[in-house]
Amino acid sequence: MIPKKPLTKRQHQVLRILYQFIKSEGFPPTFEDLKRLLDVASNQTITDLLVALEKKGTLKRGDGSARGLSITPQGFGELNVQPLLPLAGMSRGGPFTETVTMTGEWKTAGKEVSKLVNRDTFLIQVHGDSMEGVIWDGDVVLVMPVHDLKEIKNRDIVVVEHNGETTVKRFSSRGGRKHLEPENPKYSPLSIEPGMQITGKVIARM
Repeated sequence: MIPKKPLTKRQHQVLRILYQFIKSEGFPPTFEDLKRLLDVASNQTITDLLVALEKKGTLKRGDGSARGLSITPQGFGELNVQPLLPLAGMSRGGPFTETVTMTGEWKTAGKEVSKLVNRDTFLIQVHGDSMEGVIWDGDVVLVMPVHDLKEIKNRDIVVVEHNGETTVKRFSSRGGRKHLEPENPKYSPLSIEPGMQITGKVIARM
């Protein structure tokens, strides 16, 4: 495999601007923002820079627009900074609560979890005491999206959605029966009912 060429000074500048904008504003800049910040007049110039960064593995373009940009772990490495992760709101470590949605706030991942970060991982803040002992009230956890139940193992801590609401529990599969179990013994396990969907797996506590 031919190694990717290092970033040019201009490409590094663009990546740094993207990082600083996302960190301060909570979302990527628009083309107009980038033209202003880079002092260029052409959308094509911005597009060429973003395409070059994507080819070098430092950037992902979601829907083709500047708002769909996300910096990859390699990109954060080029900048020598800890990854920024979107905070996807709050989930309940107890009864189901209102569904998790992106808040526009981003947080810096610490060194201890940086190696677990990819472009799909996100953060949620957990409230309640049913997972006390593993996740405490107010803790922020790193979540990996789940697209297939085969990705879930017995005793994994999962994010579950049901009727537009969410909860965080430990997945238990024993004797062919599947439950959602709390850590706090004062709470009872929840049966997995039709319509419940495991949407994420907790892979680290921040």
